[in-house]
Amino acid sequence: MERFLYGCKLNVERTKRVLDTYYMVRATVPEFFRDRDPLSRDMQLSFQHIHYVPLPVLTPLGYRPTLLRLANCDVNNFDTRSLTTRIVMSLDARLLEERCLNNVMLVDLEGYTMGHFVKMSPTLTICRKALLCIQDAFPLRLAQVLTVLSSNERADKFAI
Repeated sequence: MERFLYGCKLNVERTKRVLDTYYMVRATVPEFFRDRDPLSRDMQLSFQHIHYVPLPVLTPLGYRPTLLRLANCDVNNFDTRSLTTRIVMSLDARLLEERCLNNVMLVDLEGYTMGHFVKMSPTLTICRKALLCIQDAFPLRLAQVLTVLSSNERADKFAI
């Protein structure tokens, strides 16, 4: 409860809303809260194909940087459900273990194609549910999203 209040900047009304959303999401979006065994086949495949790593050192402002990058660029190996389950598991652990509730996402776009972005389209029900879980149900603040595109050749893939 303390972490929720702290994460909501001591705003009691916002804390109530976030707590309500947190428990509502757990009850109504079971696909992200079941099969949370890190040794399961789905989770192991997710670990092999996608790196999602909260980094051990905080930024100078006290934010927790988290790296998201593809380990395997094949779009067929990109599973939004298992990635969201991993993110929710990580956020649950952070909620219990640390005081830093601000985030900086580092997204390495190396290897991403339009196929990956189509699988993460906000028009898809699973992506809307994932955003509800990650953005609205946790008292964590996203301070920055930094993208890294390490090659000029990749820019051509995203040209419209």
